[in-house]
Amino acid sequence: MKFAREKRLLVGWLALLLPLPLPLNQVLEWPVLFVYAGFVVYFLQRVEDGRPIVLSNTALNLLGFLYLPVLAIDLRQSLLRDQVVRALLHLLLFLLVVKLYSMKQENEKWHILSAIFFLFVAAMATSSHMTVILYLVGAAALCLYGLARLAHLSMLAAVGRAVSREKEKEPAKEPVRATPLPRISWAGWVSLLLIIALAIPVFAAMPRLRKPWVLGRGAGQIGLARTTGFSDQVNLSSLTSGIRENREVVLRIGVETGSWPDAGDLRLKGASFETYDNAENRWSRSYGEFRALEADAEGVVRLEPEGEGPDVVGRWQVSLEPIDSPSLVLPMETVAVDVGPGSVRALGWGPGGDFAHRGLAQRGQAVNYDVLVSRQVVIAAHDGTDGLDASAASPRVRELARQVMGEGSAFERSRRLERWLINEIDYTTDFAGREGRRPIEEFLFEHRSGHCELFATSMVLMLRSEGIPSRLVTGFLGAEVNNLEDQLVVRASNAHAWVEALTEDGWQVFDPTPPAGRPTAPDRGLFLLAIQIYDFVVYRFDRYILTYGSDDQESIIEAMKTRLAELWNRFWPEEPDPDLAPDTVLTTVVAGEPTQGFALWTSPKVRLGGLLIFAALVTALWLWRRRPLRAVEAYERLRSTLEEQGFGVDEATAPLELRRRLAIEIPAAAEPGGRLVDLYLDASYGEKPLQREIRDQLRDLLATTVKLAGSEAKRRRREARKRH
Repeated sequence: MKFAREKRLLVGWLALLLPLPLPLNQVLEWPVLFVYAGFVVYFLQRVEDGRPIVLSNTALNLLGFLYLPVLAIDLRQSLLRDQVVRALLHLLLFLLVVKLYSMKQENEKWHILSAIFFLFVAAMATSSHMTVILYLVGAAALCLYGLARLAHLSMLAAVGRAVSREKEKEPAKEPVRATPLPRISWAGWVSLLLIIALAIPVFAAMPRLRKPWVLGRGAGQIGLARTTGFSDQVNLSSLTSGIRENREVVLRIGVETGSWPDAGDLRLKGASFETYDNAENRWSRSYGEFRALEADAEGVVRLEPEGEGPDVVGRWQVSLEPIDSPSLVLPMETVAVDVGPGSVRALGWGPGGDFAHRGLAQRGQAVNYDVLVSRQVVIAAHDGTDGLDASAASPRVRELARQVMGEGSAFERSRRLERWLINEIDYTTDFAGREGRRPIEEFLFEHRSGHCELFATSMVLMLRSEGIPSRLVTGFLGAEVNNLEDQLVVRASNAHAWVEALTEDGWQVFDPTPPAGRPTAPDRGLFLLAIQIYDFVVYRFDRYILTYGSDDQESIIEAMKTRLAELWNRFWPEEPDPDLAPDTVLTTVVAGEPTQGFALWTSPKVRLGGLLIFAALVTALWLWRRRPLRAVEAYERLRSTLEEQGFGVDEATAPLELRRRLAIEIPAAAEPGGRLVDLYLDASYGEKPLQREIRDQLRDLLATTVKLAGSEAKRRRREARKRH
């Protein structure tokens, strides 16, 4: 009995299940996976029916020759897209299918398992979502079961080979039944959990790479595909919007110093637009007009000349998720940005007071920076007089602006227009039946309803028609307090558009969207709590697994040194030297580094602590030695003891032969030793694992047999000395 059918089925199922996440990681096309799965399913069906297909060497050579041009084209396309992993995965899937259909020898299944393992590695290395942990646990359990099943089948084939040869000579009276599936014992599951637990410190200590070598440009960058409602263009012809239902997290804000901002009124600026294309009905921005800003030696970029502007009252930590724009989203109260040392010329300053970044993070990763904030709006206060192009405003729009705004200062007229739009136009996201060819005309005179971008665009065009410079601004309004993270969370549903206009007091913020159309925080409840827990887990996974780097490793080491130093000083504070001046007294630890710690080893407290640790180690060793033995461990100890005592036993001695020699050489040990050998055979070749009460007997049986063997060995040595 070789159990070839069961082994083929097992390998085929592993080959079918482990590559499933690859299309979700955007490194493998769905059609390719479907074709591959079709071949594997057909292989399983043929094996199940007892009619496996085994390709000849000629067929294998022909398939390899036909795949060569496909491989060349695939490699060329992958190199052009910088996605070499995709071509390698195609090749690996092809080889795996070929190996399945050409499996002849017993050892070929291990070649297939090696290829399956590389598919598992590819699925893990290209994943960027926390659900990969579930895949890891499931794949580990599946592989553990598969290897245990293969070992079980191989053992049955080896033990029953002689019996099966005899039975093959006789006609089969009953149909052959499949062997029972092995069960993974609690020890196997504990081992799996220990492996996963050990992987955590190994992962934390492994050297980190600065660049994503596995994924190329555009490969696996799931974050770039998020719909955040924020981009470098504002297209008013796009009349459908589900942005208010999008709960994707865009950025997080943590307060390092200062007071927490009002989450409902928090306004973050992302981009400003001065150019409106009336033919295309869209706003656009040009990065060619951005001016580079240099950071100082500490990586701080000041948005106002040093010594000018409002005072800094707080420092916030911002983590900006990948968006479809290099814009740096900043609170409107930002005075300076801390991008960290080594980021000189990393920021560009646009004419509309907006900022763009480069090189602050790898593509597809979050951008982390600190902002220094004041109590008043300063982002919109930069000089600039662009925004006077009123050509996009039709005569009908100009006339409406003149009637609504009336006379007075620029601020009064702007405020009057803002209030008119809020009170006279309704907010809606339902654009069924609209053409979108003349969005501003339809918004103001026909439907008299629209979304925030239509409100803001209409106000800008109307202000410009009255000679007031203005621009459209997009960003985010409001935030959600997440107590689990101790942060403010800004979601895609907080995306918003408003207006900045130049008045007598400088650039001012105007928001013509009615309150009903502005982003609001959801009501607290179980649903919101569930979302926040999910966000907490996703953020920690992204922060400490996907983007975990060498800087984090250094921070962990420094934090450990500081905590150990604080713990040392708490229990064993060093007495100050009376001969030293007060200003030169040295403490045990300065800045996390020991200065006079070696002298403390003479302290009675340290000696007592060392004694307690030694006692704990001795107790742990004693408990470990008293643990229930495994049958294999007990048998190996018995065999080694008999070999050392000279009873003619070695590694090649079979268990039944060892029991026979025990009965001959040490008759008194025949009963306990034979019982131990029987338990070993039951545990190794039986269908069920030994019960704990039976395993507890192994130590007594081993001790009794070893004691009797030692006594017999001493008796023989005494008799040998007497003869000589």
